[in-house]
Amino acid sequence: YVHGLARVIAGKGGQLFEDTPATKVEKLPDGRWKVMTAGGSVTCRHVVLCCSIYIDGLNRKLANACFPVQT
Repeated sequence: YVHGLARVIAGKGGQLFEDTPATKVEKLPDGRWKVMTAGGSVTCRHVVLCCSIYIDGLNRKLANACFPVQT
C-alpha cells in the first residue's frame, strides 16, 4: 500500500523525503504546512504522514488511532 501511495504522489509531482524523521508538523496561517526535521524544514501545501506507530507526537488524532499488533 505505502509503495503504491508513494508512486502516485511522485507521479503527481510530489516529493518524498525518506529516512528524514519529522520532529514537528504545524499548519501555517496561510494554510500551508511546515515540517521540521533535525536538519531543516520544508513548507508545503499537503503532507502525507506514513509512519505507522512511529508517529512520536506529530499528530495526536493519528497517534490515538495506531496500536501495535503482535503476530
